[in-house]
Amino acid sequence: MVGCDVALLDQRFLGGGQYSGRDSDYVVFSFPGYSPHWALTRPWLTEEWYASTIRDLAAQISQTQRIVFVEFDQVIGRVSDSDYWAGLPCTLARPATIEDAAALFRNASHVYAGRLHAAILGSVLGVPTLAFAYHHKFEVVSELGIPTVGLTGPCATLPKPERPDMTILESVRQRGLDVLSSVRTDG
Repeated sequence: MVGCDVALLDQRFLGGGQYSGRDSDYVVFSFPGYSPHWALTRPWLTEEWYASTIRDLAAQISQTQRIVFVEFDQVIGRVSDSDYWAGLPCTLARPATIEDAAALFRNASHVYAGRLHAAILGSVLGVPTLAFAYHHKFEVVSELGIPTVGLTGPCATLPKPERPDMTILESVRQRGLDVLSSVRTDG
């Protein structure tokens, strides 16, 4: 079903411009707060590993670039992503629209995403992206050629963010469009 996400995002930005952040002075971070249930299917994904990996990455990046932490939704009754990551050296952005989010992503030099839709958005826009998987749904991001940490085991050294393989992205997008088409004709 994630192919539908790619299809919808890609349709929305078709002709809207691609990655322009090669010389940008900032990167995008978008990470959820840790949830203990992640370790049920991925025992290596402990809160200690997750939090220290993201904090160490932020400390390293903040020496040369600004970090914009993009939070897509505000929550009531639980800790928000920005509350969980309050100690990171970053500026918080809460885009009001998908277009605002796309502008932030498109102009960033890299995207570091623990949120699936952030990884998809970075990929669709052609921005070098590194994904942090807490769930098998991130397999589609990996399929696009985006380095994805956490799918199969712990990672001692983080890979560099990569741009997606646009040929594969188009194939995944077409699968999503095919699913949407069959839902419309079946309904």
